[in-house]
Amino acid sequence: MSTQETDSIGVVRAALNRDLINEMVWKARAQDGLKPAAVLFPIYRKEGEWRVLLTQRTEHLRHHSGQISFPGGAFEHQDKNIRATALRETTEEVGIIESQIQILGHLDDEFSISRFRVTPFVGRLEDDFDYKISTDEVASVFGVPLAFFTDESNRQVQYYKSGEERHKFYVFQYKKHTIWGLTAKIIVQLVDRIKRDQL
Repeated sequence: MSTQETDSIGVVRAALNRDLINEMVWKARAQDGLKPAAVLFPIYRKEGEWRVLLTQRTEHLRHHSGQISFPGGAFEHQDKNIRATALRETTEEVGIIESQIQILGHLDDEFSISRFRVTPFVGRLEDDFDYKISTDEVASVFGVPLAFFTDESNRQVQYYKSGEERHKFYVFQYKKHTIWGLTAKIIVQLVDRIKRDQL
């Protein structure tokens, strides 16, 4: 591993939470009437740059059909904890097994409009990782350079109204892919943490 590569992954790692998650969330007990869930924010090295692995969900899914997302889903009772949820879902959706993933840390929980409390874990994929998508859940996978997201000119800010309240959301347009909603919010959280640490 080159010095530049080590420094790059160190910047990401430094931006993450690495303490133990609050036990209530770590063990994935529901809080505030929300359903516990987790996603993996997978990063990997290819052709000299860091990339983010994303999936496009199939059109027939109940939640967020057709959208761009991270591998992940709801906590299930066989999961030891919410971290295990992220790893299990990644294996189920894109066939990447736990031994190919190095968990670097986690981000603050985000909340979805479908009433999930989502814990994002950031994980580095091994250079020789392999994937096999589950066509029931995933239509395709693709990589986006991390530098695309750290370039603020690629971040659009839009608004929607719910009743009397005005809410902000983020949109990234990468080639034919529109990345928005919870996925974009998680990406922005990591990018803003990295930029804050570099000040």
